[in-house]
Amino acid sequence: MTTQELVDMLLRDVDEFNEWRMDHETEKVDLTGAQLAGAQLKCANLANATLSVANLTGANLACAKLTGATLAGAQLVDTEMFAVDLTGANLTGANLDSANLDSANLTGASLANAKLTKASLVRTRMGALRLTAAQCVRVDLTMAYDLTGVAAAVAARQAEKKLDLELKKAEEDAAEDMLF
Repeated sequence: MTTQELVDMLLRDVDEFNEWRMDHETEKVDLTGAQLAGAQLKCANLANATLSVANLTGANLACAKLTGATLAGAQLVDTEMFAVDLTGANLTGANLDSANLDSANLTGASLANAKLTKASLVRTRMGALRLTAAQCVRVDLTMAYDLTGVAAAVAARQAEKKLDLELKKAEEDAAEDMLF
């Protein structure tokens, strides 16, 4: 099935799409670059689907199954993702500004280089979450749990800042030595 045929089915009827997925378990779902802004995709089965650089701005993905999905570079601004399962998903470089990921499962997901400004991750599970170079500004982590990935990212950033300070001090000392 072509990307456009899959998009049309998803936009027409999520239940029909989910039934098709059950009947075609081995078929790859490639929605690369799909225009799904504002789409009602509540409870869609998009497990292992490719949604790289897809536009899902303002879409409703509440309770959707996105385990193992690839959403690299996707636009997920203002997207409703309440209780979505993103276990093992790749969201590298995705824009999740103002997205609602409350009660989501992000275990083993990658949000490397992702943007999460004003995102809500209340009661979100984050075990082994990768946040390398992610932009996390004013993110609500109230009651988030299994923060092993977050703790590692914070520790790495602190070590990076310490190294930067040490390098700056060494440069200043070297410049001062050159003056004398």
